[in-house]
Amino acid sequence: MGRASASDEDEHKHARSWEETVEAVWRRHARASRFPQREDVRVTAKRIVVEEGLAVVERKVVYNYSELVPLLLQGNVNPADKFVLVETMKFRWKERNLEIVAVNETGRSSVMYEEAVQFYPHPENSNWTVMRQCGSYEVDLFFGLETMGLDMCRSIFRMNFNNNVDADASMMQEYVSNKEVPGYFPTYLRDLFLQDTDPSLLPPLPPQDGKTSDTELTFAAVKANQIHADPVRFWDQGMSMEKEEVS
Repeated sequence: MGRASASDEDEHKHARSWEETVEAVWRRHARASRFPQREDVRVTAKRIVVEEGLAVVERKVVYNYSELVPLLLQGNVNPADKFVLVETMKFRWKERNLEIVAVNETGRSSVMYEEAVQFYPHPENSNWTVMRQCGSYEVDLFFGLETMGLDMCRSIFRMNFNNNVDADASMMQEYVSNKEVPGYFPTYLRDLFLQDTDPSLLPPLPPQDGKTSDTELTFAAVKANQIHADPVRFWDQGMSMEKEEVS
């Protein structure tokens, strides 16, 4: 067996605020119009540390990478059409920073793929947002296949980067609410945590400006309580969530 490793990095600047950009990241959907290879996104765990301004959401994301996995590696990276990445999303809303680290679950004994993406305000223009993506890979394959394995990882990295940029840009054009207040807990995360968290344990709401009523908050909490026991899948229609049948 032969071991080899490599890394890549790239960045993109969105001419939108951090709040708008990160909301678009959250509302990405698995349909082909947003990310052709992404087939399913499922939240598996979440926690919040209010005093640190930190919310952590863990997700499993299923991709169809069958076109990127060479035939000679499909025995090691199997199933290529149901390739699972485990994501850890760290929202630091006070610092205006989102970090997403994804590691592969599929084929990990032969290929270790890690992708880290950060979103933060542009240092020269706080109304813009930098998306910086870094990838690191290590393969443990038969001699002669190491380069093929690293090329596969690089192809996945490049495809994810391009699709992330395109998906975020289109989501910002269509679905961003423009109601998030800098320095305050995002409303879409509040909706998620209200599924099983007492509202009094969540960070304070921003100052009232007539846009958010007690009635709307109560409705959101009731709706969340009705679905809190079910897995959730995030769809394209803004804040909506679809209940999944469990057989």
